[in-house]
Amino acid sequence: MTDRRVLVTGGSGFIGQHAVQRLATLGWDVHWTARNPSPSMDLPGTGHNLDLMDQGAALKLLRELRPSHLLQFAWETKLGEFWESARNLDWVGASLHLSKCFAECGGRRFIGAGTCAEYQWDETPCDEQSTPLVPATFYGTCKNAARAILQAYFRNMGVEFAWGRIFWAYGPGEKCDRFVPSILRPLLAGKPARCRQPLQRRDLMHVADVGEAFSQVLLSDLQGAVNICSGTQQRLGEVAEFMADHLGRRDLLQLADTPEPARPLRLAGSNRRLLETGYHAPPAWRTRMAAFIDSAARSPAKSD
Repeated sequence: MTDRRVLVTGGSGFIGQHAVQRLATLGWDVHWTARNPSPSMDLPGTGHNLDLMDQGAALKLLRELRPSHLLQFAWETKLGEFWESARNLDWVGASLHLSKCFAECGGRRFIGAGTCAEYQWDETPCDEQSTPLVPATFYGTCKNAARAILQAYFRNMGVEFAWGRIFWAYGPGEKCDRFVPSILRPLLAGKPARCRQPLQRRDLMHVADVGEAFSQVLLSDLQGAVNICSGTQQRLGEVAEFMADHLGRRDLLQLADTPEPARPLRLAGSNRRLLETGYHAPPAWRTRMAAFIDSAARSPAKSD
């Protein structure tokens, strides 16, 4: 085992690929997994074809690689279904088995990807130490259950453990019916764009910054839950207006307040613990969003 060998599950995914790229630039021996990875995937490190539901294959790979560190991103993410999908139970089981293999193979530090949906959503900024953990969805319940079990298990095994709770990531590769691409794609195509919840406030963070944040957590000695967020909140209507104005297409933007009873008006997190890892906050959201819009305008397919 080397001291700087990391395995990133879901390493070709929306967030995982950015963590892979960041750790590779820092000189780590990076290995990543994907189900049926394509030869055209332009990622550094070594890719491995792995379905984490195949426990035998997971154990075999961990025994071969014996990574010192592990970043676990793989989970059920099918949009519109994952919130209440029974598949979340399968992913709890797969994550627990992976973690057990990691510890038994001499692993030293495990970082799991959680979600802000583990928190009770009550309009106040979510804090790792004071906000109640009362998930409103099955997805959030399963993520929080996995976190609790892993935290206790790794403590008994003497393995370092941290759990990054992701808020609202956006960027290239995002599912097309999520907020940012649902506004940006039609604007780029010269079609009307509809912002359905303009009054909601969310903690938006570019996916490259999310990947860097996870990498920094892995490099640090921080343990326990840590919010992966910007520490700010933006009104979605203002973000939509910024996108339209940046493209000179405000005439195509429609703001229509469609209430979502299960969603709070404000949902943001404190990034105090994240900054303690040495992570540097990204540029102001307008600067980051403008750069993303310009990139998407040059290569529209990458904004899907």
